[in-house]
Amino acid sequence: MFASIIASVTEARPADEFERHTYDHVLELANQASRHRDERLALSAKRIPRTLLLFVTLTAFTILFLLLLYPFHNPAMGLIAIAVASMLLFFAHFVRTDLDNPFEGTWNVSSEPFADLATKYR
Repeated sequence: MFASIIASVTEARPADEFERHTYDHVLELANQASRHRDERLALSAKRIPRTLLLFVTLTAFTILFLLLLYPFHNPAMGLIAIAVASMLLFFAHFVRTDLDNPFEGTWNVSSEPFADLATKYR
């Protein structure tokens, strides 16, 4: 979709001076959008290394395992502590893996601004 937007901008041929000025402005906007997209794609290629992901996951499981071995005086409080720690570690894992790839998952980068740009200048 982005390529078709850029192609429609570069294929346009201005007829007079006013259109030429407008075309130069739209072309500059397309160049800025292209640079922004390139930066965003370069950042998306930088994902969390698998060794770091494995280390963080093993650390979380170690925390949970040690919490299971902790001698709580009150078993109910021990169960509550384990449940709360499990939920926190699960949500932290969910957020970490979901934010690792900005183009997939629940929280992601939307293509909506580019779609708006395409419909606005057609």
